[in-house]
Amino acid sequence: MCSQQAEPSIITMTEPVIWLTDHKNQESRMGSKAANLARLHHQGLPVPEGFCIPSDVIENADWTEPVLEAYRRLVASRNDRVAVRSSALAEDLAEASFAGQYETFLNIEGEAALLDAIRQCQASDQAARVAGYKAHHEMTATASNVSVLVQRMVAADMAGVLFTSDPVSGSSDRIVIEAVPNVAEELVSGTVTPAHIVLDRGTKSIAEAENLSTLPAPLAAVETWSRLLDLALQIEAVFTTPQDIEWAYQDGQFWILQSRPISVRPAAIDMSRLTRANIGEVLPGVVTPLTISTFLHALQASEAEDQDVKPSEMLTIVEGRAYIDVQLLWNSYDHIVGLRPPSVLKKGLGCDVTGREAELAAASPPIGISGNTLKSAYVWLELVTRRWVKPRIERLLTQEIQPTLDQLNARSLQTLTQDDIWQQVQQLLKLTNQAFSAHMQSSFIALCAYAIAHDRLAIVAGEQNADRLMSAASANQTANAAALHHHFGVLAKRVQASPALDQLFRSTTEDDLLPALQADAEGQRLLAEIEQSAHVLGNRGVQEFELNTPRWAEDPRLLIATLRALLLSGALETGSGQSHDAEAVTLDSCLQRVSPVQRLLVRHIYQTFVAYAHTREQTKSVLMTCFSELRRHYLQLATMLQQSAALTEADDIFFLEISELNALLTQQVEPSKLTSRIPERRRAHERYTSQGAAAGFSADPDAQVLIGTAVSGGQVTGRARVVSNPALAALENGDILIAEYTDPGWTPLFLIASAVVTEIGGILSHTGTLARELNKPAVFSIAGATRLIQDGQRITVDGSSGKIYLHPD
Repeated sequence: MCSQQAEPSIITMTEPVIWLTDHKNQESRMGSKAANLARLHHQGLPVPEGFCIPSDVIENADWTEPVLEAYRRLVASRNDRVAVRSSALAEDLAEASFAGQYETFLNIEGEAALLDAIRQCQASDQAARVAGYKAHHEMTATASNVSVLVQRMVAADMAGVLFTSDPVSGSSDRIVIEAVPNVAEELVSGTVTPAHIVLDRGTKSIAEAENLSTLPAPLAAVETWSRLLDLALQIEAVFTTPQDIEWAYQDGQFWILQSRPISVRPAAIDMSRLTRANIGEVLPGVVTPLTISTFLHALQASEAEDQDVKPSEMLTIVEGRAYIDVQLLWNSYDHIVGLRPPSVLKKGLGCDVTGREAELAAASPPIGISGNTLKSAYVWLELVTRRWVKPRIERLLTQEIQPTLDQLNARSLQTLTQDDIWQQVQQLLKLTNQAFSAHMQSSFIALCAYAIAHDRLAIVAGEQNADRLMSAASANQTANAAALHHHFGVLAKRVQASPALDQLFRSTTEDDLLPALQADAEGQRLLAEIEQSAHVLGNRGVQEFELNTPRWAEDPRLLIATLRALLLSGALETGSGQSHDAEAVTLDSCLQRVSPVQRLLVRHIYQTFVAYAHTREQTKSVLMTCFSELRRHYLQLATMLQQSAALTEADDIFFLEISELNALLTQQVEPSKLTSRIPERRRAHERYTSQGAAAGFSADPDAQVLIGTAVSGGQVTGRARVVSNPALAALENGDILIAEYTDPGWTPLFLIASAVVTEIGGILSHTGTLARELNKPAVFSIAGATRLIQDGQRITVDGSSGKIYLHPD
């Protein structure tokens, strides 16, 4: 037995053999593979009987006799063969799996063969391939001391591997299985083509299947895979992270041979292919599982089967944040006559591809003459006529989606059953699919029209004039600014007309203002008016695609705080209707030197852009209403699930994926099998939020001039305020807002700020449109702006040229 010293975590290394059944306090000596199997055995999962020889024993003691005694005990009853595998201290980790680096010996029979296999396993730590692997992972020469695991050999009828989330896409909805007849060694070594099965986590049904004919017919049944999936989900619950599981099947019994974290790592992803441009405004923060699975469900359902580049395929999640594949983004705007993809990516979406154009163009797959013709014809037919896509979108919004949303919104959820609410969620998802489709179509045509019109205007009038004209074209396309000015103006006059309220707003701190208003009769009447305004603006909010964040209608404190800031700053009195852009430019002045035919064509495409910019904003508004309604329904389901003890906390629901929520509500699985994943997901969410986005930035930290995308014209000099959370911002009138991103939930701050600078965004972003509506100079897509610009620093924002000037203290 091992002796225990005063410090209980320190173990004296005296046991030459550790049985998987007697692993307590010995896991640090066993290596990861053996320790993981011991944990699973302890949890009652089917692990072949066996023992481990710790590395310290092999290196420092005469171990042969204790090992042979253990071997005789293991095979005494059946004279079985054994499997001998390495179990390194640094093996089978999420960040370094050492997959295939060490030796494995199967079907070992006899004592001499056993001792030889153990020595070769232990010596494999010195192999050249292991040394190279360690060097790549910056490990020391002794970082993976090798213990050896000896187990009863499973004479498998079938064997394979299972991933509890798709190792390619990362989707935990997809359980990926590969299987071969007999033992799995040929499979993991890559020398055979396996049967490939994908199961849906929630329903356990087969979503994909290939090469099933290579397996014995009785073993290929869905019931077999369902049993394996049950085991896999239990294993995942033990380790709380997605697992790569090696298994074997013998005489109707599954055996677990290995389990390790799936070793798909963000560091291994080619970040140079990815951008946060555009998607960083849509999904700016770390997304919860329910949000991203709902988002992808709607996005995928909105895609056409013959679409050459599907938007969902562009999306990648790295450490909880959404990124877009730049190559796929380029491809979607390639092969269109008269359109340059760089104009769409850089100007329209804020993704600067300068210097990479040739690389991206070379990698763009050809789609053939017919493909080019059809794609170009689709775009140009709509650019010229506006008679096909736009009318269909408008009918869909006004006659189908919005009326149904209004009906659902009018229904109280309190009297409905859980099943009724879930049925309404399915209806909402269909509406969301339709709204996504309309939004993607209108965005695509708007961006095509923008790029074509901009490039032609730049040729005849210069880049800066083209920027100004196209920026002005997308201003005043929504009612956001007008609605905000109206509601805040009415509320401000209401406060200013009452000396008591005016004094309350000016003398009370932001934290104390809501209770002070609630305690005052006039304050209560004002709160009722604020609540009405919140409901008018109420489908919007900060990070509004994130289902776990409240909308303005749910929590009017942001509107109260903004009203207070506006009253103190005087921003409403100074107004925002005066344009900052001193050099106004008109379409007529730009086109006066071109031929009548070219003038007619450019003017028409320009007008198409104006029309589609408006439609794009309409579809976004309807889409956000869909997400707001989904949130309302999810919250009611969360309350019911918490009351039935299926969930511990109501917001646990946001840490389940939509397929898992379906399985929970339809009682397809035990609740604990799903909810056991929530704590680790919460920890991951907190960890990813605290560490920031994975992508770096390329701006020069010593530069005195930062260059981004000119979004809204004009020039302002003022004090920079770096803001990460609009609810906590302390802006004063004239301050310049500096943020990683802004979305419509930041709109109240736009009324106070004199200019806006962000790390993410393009001319056609929704908040870019808002900046132009409010005539606020804005420069977007400045990588690292929140780090390069110091809070309180004096800067000048030139929204016409896209330059930020940093002034010395």
